Amino acid sequence: MEEMLGSYAPGKTNEKKFPLEEAPSGMLARGKYEARSKFTDDDGHSYLDFAWSFEVWSLSHRTNSTTDKERLGLMEPDHCE
Repeated sequence: MEEMLGSYAPGKTNEKKFPLEEAPSGMLARGKYEARSKFTDDDGHSYLDFAWSFEVWSLSHRTNSTTDKERLGLMEPDHCE
């Protein structure tokens, strides 16, 4: 995917929202996906280049442990008396 950010004057914070992409679905699409994002100008000069990843998995199969539930925010917080 390639998106144009546009030209902006320095010193001001700008925000760009990208169109939503649909995540893979189904059992065969589960797994870890790796991506690389790169920000360049029209001359090809790279300003930012980084790798990132995400996992697609079934919520019902991955939330068996307390650690997974805590990490995902699926557990009720402990109440102090």
